[in-house]
Amino acid sequence: AAIASKLADSSIAKALGAVIAARSAQVLGATTERDQYLKAALAEAPDEKSLCLAAKTEFLLDEGRYQDALNTLHSLYSEGGLQSTAVLQLELEAQKQAGNWDAVIELAEILAKRVSTNKALVKKIKHEAQIENIRSRATDLQSLNQYWQSISPIEKMDSKISVAAVRAYVSLGNCTMAHHIIEQNVPMTWDGELIALYSECLDYHVHRQIECAEVWLRSQPNNAQLLLTLGKLCTHCELWGKAQNYLEASLSVESGHKAHFALAQLHEKLGKHELAMSHYNKGLELTLEHLS
Repeated sequence: AAIASKLADSSIAKALGAVIAARSAQVLGATTERDQYLKAALAEAPDEKSLCLAAKTEFLLDEGRYQDALNTLHSLYSEGGLQSTAVLQLELEAQKQAGNWDAVIELAEILAKRVSTNKALVKKIKHEAQIENIRSRATDLQSLNQYWQSISPIEKMDSKISVAAVRAYVSLGNCTMAHHIIEQNVPMTWDGELIALYSECLDYHVHRQIECAEVWLRSQPNNAQLLLTLGKLCTHCELWGKAQNYLEASLSVESGHKAHFALAQLHEKLGKHELAMSHYNKGLELTLEHLS
């Protein structure tokens, strides 16, 4: 390819030969030769600058040098004109590596309109960026509120996005908003993680939460996670009999270590230490089985 580039009599042929040679050098780990091929191409085929800079950007991203990659792309953009899908995909990867999630979402929305784009992949990347955007705002309530309000109603119904939002609100101690998101989503998705989070952030509304979860139970009477959550909520309110019934019902549907540990803690509070130890041991056995 290097020889073909030297013998070529047109700019595009010179650039293509040099880029192929540079790619081969990249695979071989010959970074010095790779950079020399690109430098020569930029000097001998200035009309094909975009091709060379795109290749350079790709190499930088392979090395995790996202800031250098973004700087190279800015140099490419300064030439003006509509950028190719391939170039925008390179920027998408650079912004992703940099953790610039707003930019990732913006680029994903642009690429989604391009005919040559892998729509499923772009949608997946945007979805991941939204989740990361929520997580990055988990220390600033105002920023989190603004971002959550900017998301479309359909996107808010996505289980993974809503779980990320609930976790962010829980970390900020905003139980009211966390409960609101869960209560909006659970009857639509019956997502186990959301149901589990319902007992993670407890304030003075726990009795109302129990009433709400018991309404859900009419539609999902054999939902082990919902029964476990109800058991935890009732334990918090010291409704010992109801708590034990719900936790035992959860175990009858599905034997899980979390339900055993919850029952163990309940029996401990009631002074039933032998029963507590029995459930601790069963919970530990299930945990070890899961790890193995």
